[in-house]
Amino acid sequence: MKQPDSYPDPPDLRWWVALMLGIVTLGAFFVVWDVVQAAWLRRVERSSTALIFYCIALVLFIVNAPAQWASINHALFNGPLVETPFALWLSLGAIATRLVARFVMRSALCQHFTQTEAIGIHLSWFLTLLLGGLYFQFHFNAVNEAKRALRTSIPGGY
Repeated sequence: MKQPDSYPDPPDLRWWVALMLGIVTLGAFFVVWDVVQAAWLRRVERSSTALIFYCIALVLFIVNAPAQWASINHALFNGPLVETPFALWLSLGAIATRLVARFVMRSALCQHFTQTEAIGIHLSWFLTLLLGGLYFQFHFNAVNEAKRALRTSIPGGY
């Protein structure tokens, strides 16, 4: 087991800032931020496949973006109703892929922070399902605070 400072710190964005950015961008920020978090995880846990799943979900999101915009335009601005083939299947595929990615990432995070880096976090199954990357970011903020406190409490660092 290596010291906690042997690994790069997780992404350090306050969870409430991530929530606000997600709301302002109608969820697009969450899709991108999930990839950022999974990329960090891949650096510390090489065997994690969460990044692959999140990248697939990102591609599905991008491919389906015109259909999503057409739906938003119709609902909010009384724009024309545009029928787009496969939009429902792309949306369902993206949702399913993101759910798989969340639980793959949860498993890797639990392993990393209990065995490898031994900071000791517990991730709820239900909150992972419900909140995903926002929930992970909440825990990343706590991990970063603990690592900063550990660095400053030991003279000369580790």
